[in-house]
Amino acid sequence: MRRFATRDDWKHLQSRPLFRYGVSAAVILLAFLWQQSLQWMLGEAMPPFVIFFPVVMLVALLGGFWPGVFATLLSAFVAAGWMLPHAGAFAIQPVDQVGLAIFICAGFGMSVFAHVYRETRQRAEASEKELAVRESEAALQQSRERLRVTLSSIGDAVISCDARGRITFMNPKAEELTGWKAEVAAGNAILEVLRVIEEETGQPVENIATLVLRERRPVRRADHLALVDKNGANIPIEGSGAPILDADGELTGVVLVFHNVTEQRVAQEQIRASERRYRTLVEMSPEAVVVHLSGRIVYANAAALRLYGAKYREELQGRQMLELIHPQDRDLVRERIAAVESGGTVALRELRIVCLDGREVAVESTAAVIDWQGKVAVQSILRDITARKAAEAVYIQTEKLASVGRMAASIAHEINNPLAAVMNTVFLAR
Repeated sequence: MRRFATRDDWKHLQSRPLFRYGVSAAVILLAFLWQQSLQWMLGEAMPPFVIFFPVVMLVALLGGFWPGVFATLLSAFVAAGWMLPHAGAFAIQPVDQVGLAIFICAGFGMSVFAHVYRETRQRAEASEKELAVRESEAALQQSRERLRVTLSSIGDAVISCDARGRITFMNPKAEELTGWKAEVAAGNAILEVLRVIEEETGQPVENIATLVLRERRPVRRADHLALVDKNGANIPIEGSGAPILDADGELTGVVLVFHNVTEQRVAQEQIRASERRYRTLVEMSPEAVVVHLSGRIVYANAAALRLYGAKYREELQGRQMLELIHPQDRDLVRERIAAVESGGTVALRELRIVCLDGREVAVESTAAVIDWQGKVAVQSILRDITARKAAEAVYIQTEKLASVGRMAASIAHEINNPLAAVMNTVFLAR
């Protein structure tokens, strides 16, 4: 026998007349047996209709008007046949006849009352359901409108399709990129509207919607794809797709989001060109350029290799920058690096470095913060001033010798002046 587990199943069963009348008859029979059992246990007769009044009311409330009338007549029949005293074969005492008539009238009245109550309750429930449906529809419409406005306002193109890959929605951005109007594209296959190729080779690639429908998981594609619009133009895009699942987890469709990356590609190419120019300038610079990240050298140009006495970049890369600074200048360099990393600036300053072969070289250094592969690094520029220091030493020595010469000339002059006075005196004496 089927088990009725839902309210709808129970209501469907209640709507069957045979079930309602059968239940009414069974309840009347049980009420009769219950009264007979009570009389036997109490040892005295009970009023014949006392137990049938609530039973008739219950049947009328649950089953309706006609089951209530049926229960009333069946109760009267049972009472007249087996519960009321008889004067003859079929004769009932007049007083019992009056009681029976009153019971029938009361049962009819209770059935009418139950019918009116049921109708009123059903109309109230129907009104509540209709109001709830209207509110739900209004809320759903508002939600759809908000979703439509949101999807129409965003800068990305959005296309949704059903589980068969037929388009159900396109926002204005998707219309702009594909060249299709939403009302024209609706119902068409997504493969017809969203044609995607490999940007460099022009070969067709598997559509994102197809991947999502097959694998039932979100998919993102950013590997140089191009959209072929309705006019045949290729537009570089990046996109993603996600499955649309109902409350039971069943796949009902796919939503696709993609955007034009032409400007992004141009900007990336400009950045790469700028990086190439920067690297070329740095490589050709006569000054040594060293980039260090978290204290370790990550880049050194050709001039830096010559300055430190290295043949290959690998000899410098990975080394601690401070290892190549003279021990007496390391505290100064730490302070300058900290100042640069905190956003400050440092002036040109003389210091000493230690080459790979142990030589000490005097340099002038300055530093600045740069972006290195997405991380903050410090770029140091070093200028070898060994020759200048030597020239300065020669100049100082020359100046010292010149000073000695000037001093000797001055002394000689002072000696010559008194002799001149004596010669003049002798000349005048003549």
